[in-house]
Amino acid sequence: MQVDGIDVSKTMKKQAAHRLDKEIEAGEVRLLVGDIADTGLRENHYQKVLAVNNFTLWPDKVNGLQRIFNALVPRGEIAITMQPRQDDAKRHRTRTFARKMKQDLKKSGFRHIRLYYKKFSPEMAVCATAIKPNKT
Repeated sequence: MQVDGIDVSKTMKKQAAHRLDKEIEAGEVRLLVGDIADTGLRENHYQKVLAVNNFTLWPDKVNGLQRIFNALVPRGEIAITMQPRQDDAKRHRTRTFARKMKQDLKKSGFRHIRLYYKKFSPEMAVCATAIKPNKT
């Protein structure tokens, strides 16, 4: 299995590289820094994509999701999880953000979009899942 990790932060890449040095050396993991829309993901290559606490950092969320859509194989799955951590994080903001994620996923061509919530501290988390249809 090949795993690609992408983050906008060089610090996060460095931390991940330290933890995954053996997997990187074996060619099982590739770490990239940059905007998801500009990272050169291979088309029709990935079966699953997971984004955790970075979706809000994407400059153009729909463009980034369209890039992921193109990179997934038909019936490929995406899961985006966010947990607001700022001091003013509130449940209604999490739900508003979740609805926006759902809209952006739909605009990008994804289907079977579902939202899941879980209570955590300081505020609940949301996970949006979706599937790239067989035919677009």
